Amino acid sequence: MSLQGFLYSETEYGDGLYGNPLVGNFTLPPYSARPMVAVATSYLTISVNWTVPSQGYQLRLVRNSFSTPADQNDGIILQQSPYAASPYYFDTLTADSGGMWLYYSLFMLSSSGAGYWQRAADCEAMLPKNWGYGERLFELLPKFLQVQDDAMNDPIVPALHTSPVTWASMEGTTWRFLTGEI
Repeated sequence: MSLQGFLYSETEYGDGLYGNPLVGNFTLPPYSARPMVAVATSYLTISVNWTVPSQGYQLRLVRNSFSTPADQNDGIILQQSPYAASPYYFDTLTADSGGMWLYYSLFMLSSSGAGYWQRAADCEAMLPKNWGYGERLFELLPKFLQVQDDAMNDPIVPALHTSPVTWASMEGTTWRFLTGEI
């Protein structure tokens, strides 16, 4: 089974398949796990997702904090599983590790015997540092916006430290309330 796709080089330095940039339609090799994506879902967690390769024996996910892992042992081995296992991993880090780039590589063992490891995909993600701006912005709001509404028994202002999306939705709701739209 061949995988068809339209893919550009995964990094800005132009390294694609065998060091050549990939642009346009092409056939992915059977051990490819592209596209592989890493997204910071909180200040301490990165979600890494990939496509399950069409062939293979075993997958190994490796994290390195300095550069893309050079081989299957260059960094911290996060997961080693059969190739058909779930194509995601939630990497939970310590509280003092924010504000840094993390590099992930997925390697595939070609066979159960004396096989060799092949790079299946790479990606990177920035783990944001929690500077506490959500709490600071919340404390700058007037006190009447920081308490619960007794009539509805529902907080007017949700907890702002969870995500920037909550802050944006609260700002819109508060503005609509103050202007009389709701």
